[in-house]
Amino acid sequence: MLIRENPLMLDGPVGQLEALYLEVPEARGVALLCHPNPVQGGTMLNKVVSTLQRTARDAGFITLRFNYRGTGSSAGSHDMGNGEVDDAQAAANWLRIKHPGLPLTLLGFSFGGFVAAALAGRLERSNAHLAHLFMCAPAVMRFRGRARAA
Repeated sequence: MLIRENPLMLDGPVGQLEALYLEVPEARGVALLCHPNPVQGGTMLNKVVSTLQRTARDAGFITLRFNYRGTGSSAGSHDMGNGEVDDAQAAANWLRIKHPGLPLTLLGFSFGGFVAAALAGRLERSNAHLAHLFMCAPAVMRFRGRARAA
């Protein structure tokens, strides 16, 4: 049986965020996927992000991937830092409200690794529980002076 993600629009801090959502039966958690830098062509459809989504799905996670502000059909303008972390936080909040009993896992690739790490730091500071953080080739050192994980 073929399972497909459902397209949807989420409320973001500066308007609607384009997203793909997949609910799986008897899920063990929820996974939020963060994509690479849109300035360099990164979107939620990036092949590494797509592979991470399938991996999370196959491991029994409900998945949500989304386009940051100004990417694809998402409203707003890319700002290379805090705004994208705000977008990820809005997406994570949507997942947590929809599935309150399931642990949250963050996955990010490249710039998405930076976004996921910065969001993990925010969650930690607010005493929100995060089950796992996976960063693939995170672009953390490139963003000194902007939103940070610590």
